[in-house]
Amino acid sequence: MHAYTRQEMSTESVITSRRLEEFLKENLTDTMAESLQHWGERLASFAQRVVDGHCRGIALVTSGGTAVSLEVTAVRYLVNFSSGGRGAGLAEQLLQRGWACILLHSESASLPFRRHIDGLGITEFFRELTLGRHSSSVESVLVAYEKYRENLFLVPFHSAAEYLYLLRLLTNTLCRKVDCLQRLPMILFTAAAVTDYYVPRSRMPEHKISGGDHLTLHLDTVPKILGLISEEWHRESSDCPRYLISFKLETDEEELRRKAVNNLLNYKCDAVVANLRQSYREKVWVYWLADAEPEELLRPEDRSIEALILDRILDRLQLNVCDAMSTGPEGA
Repeated sequence: MHAYTRQEMSTESVITSRRLEEFLKENLTDTMAESLQHWGERLASFAQRVVDGHCRGIALVTSGGTAVSLEVTAVRYLVNFSSGGRGAGLAEQLLQRGWACILLHSESASLPFRRHIDGLGITEFFRELTLGRHSSSVESVLVAYEKYRENLFLVPFHSAAEYLYLLRLLTNTLCRKVDCLQRLPMILFTAAAVTDYYVPRSRMPEHKISGGDHLTLHLDTVPKILGLISEEWHRESSDCPRYLISFKLETDEEELRRKAVNNLLNYKCDAVVANLRQSYREKVWVYWLADAEPEELLRPEDRSIEALILDRILDRLQLNVCDAMSTGPEGA
């Protein structure tokens, strides 16, 4: 199996970067881009604050689905649906373990802690509002949110273009704009479901497409920027480990394995969490770049699958930290 060399990845990244710029220019107006730019400054302030508060590390988690519009004045969309439950669950687990978490989430995605309230039935929900006191389950969620909210930074997106713009902005900010982060481990979890196709703005009708007739769409491919992000994330200037964990969902196990291995080799992910659509809440395979075979994780009755995933990743991260310390100047 072929793996890119550093030089090839750099060349590939230049091509991808140009393609990304063209895509963003075509799908984001200057006003839209300017409205997103402030997230970089806000993230830098957040990162400085949580580092001063002695968090154990910083994680950027992407979550939810992406949408591409079919009209300029958008009514109809193509959507890669994702509830965002995986990302929200990972965020909760990270916060409970002393990490700070940035959640880049779609506007409709499940949110950490709030998802447990949103999951109440309508009768339960209104009972909570009218009783004057909370049930033990709701009270525990409120207590957890209050305890961890200062270490949680939420960044919403709607379209695929907004997602790609913000992902590049946030990773660049974390890797280049906040010097104190060089002393902390960081993990990037790309759990968002990014659409593969879009309609270029130049080919969109201005107003709503009329119903009633057959509709043929000619779709272009959305640029795949995971390799570009990987190169930025793994810059050698950091003193601590930086992990990139990507996610793959398929309906066929052989296809799932093929694409997971492809992500490992072509994009230099540290690990790929792979699951089938039919069993994504109960079972995943974790593919590590350093291992010949994936590790299968099965959810026990008393824990979430996200807790197991994070167990494995943080165990590897700790080993990486220990190895770095033993081979550093003092351990040499």
